[in-house]
Amino acid sequence: MKYIALFISSLLILSACSEDIDLTLSTTHPFFVVDGHICDEVSPYNFVRLTMSSDYFQNTESPAVRGASVVINDGEQDIVFEEQEPGYYMAPAFFAGMHGKTYHLIISNVDIDGDGVNESYTAESVMPPTYGIDSVKCTYDNFLEIYKIGMYAHEDTSTENFYMFGYSYNDSLVCDSYLDYAITDDSYFSSDYCWGATISTLREDFLKSGVINVGDTITVHALSINEDLFKYIAAVDDIDSGSNPMFSSTPANAVGNISNGALGFFTAMAVVHVQCFVEK
Repeated sequence: MKYIALFISSLLILSACSEDIDLTLSTTHPFFVVDGHICDEVSPYNFVRLTMSSDYFQNTESPAVRGASVVINDGEQDIVFEEQEPGYYMAPAFFAGMHGKTYHLIISNVDIDGDGVNESYTAESVMPPTYGIDSVKCTYDNFLEIYKIGMYAHEDTSTENFYMFGYSYNDSLVCDSYLDYAITDDSYFSSDYCWGATISTLREDFLKSGVINVGDTITVHALSINEDLFKYIAAVDDIDSGSNPMFSSTPANAVGNISNGALGFFTAMAVVHVQCFVEK
């Protein structure tokens, strides 16, 4: 009886000690953020986006950085990217990168810290070779109850390669951010030929239509990427997915390749598109 009384008393003490705590989180100065990518084909995705970072709990779009000078040098000439929408600097018409070239990004005419003095930011990336794919196939896995997208392609095992895979469904882009794409190094492919290795999965809750029909079209977007981008996306994914707070380090931004303390990444990528149809 004495122990029951002690237990009840302990509960009363613990309940009496609870109170609401209103945390006021401090803010920090905004960072300059760069999202730039070019590929080896004429594409609307050859652009550089410039924004400022915003507070974690701010439920608005990041402020665009307007009026900047954005130039990419390919070792022979300067290619000017013009601002067509706020913060979006687009490549000239018919621009496409070339394999093996090193592309230097130069951003100027911006005063991020507001001290009246313009700063400049730079980055560089090498355009990798295209990854050749023979075919892709989409079949249903009865055990897992999902569709699997398999790839058939040659693999150059003499060099270390890094890849990123996304897809469109009936011409509607399903993967529209880095975290939607699947990334892998070539250790996933154990031989000179890839015999139907699963590079992505397809479920109805991924799609706007919410329905998968036999005979529908899937377009796989296979990109050859650099090791630096591979590590950057892996770091972003690790931050986004979270970890055990007792054993993890202090949260931080993923380290990009933009100079002068800016956040984000600039990269050159080679892309190939291969179509298939959903099979029964």
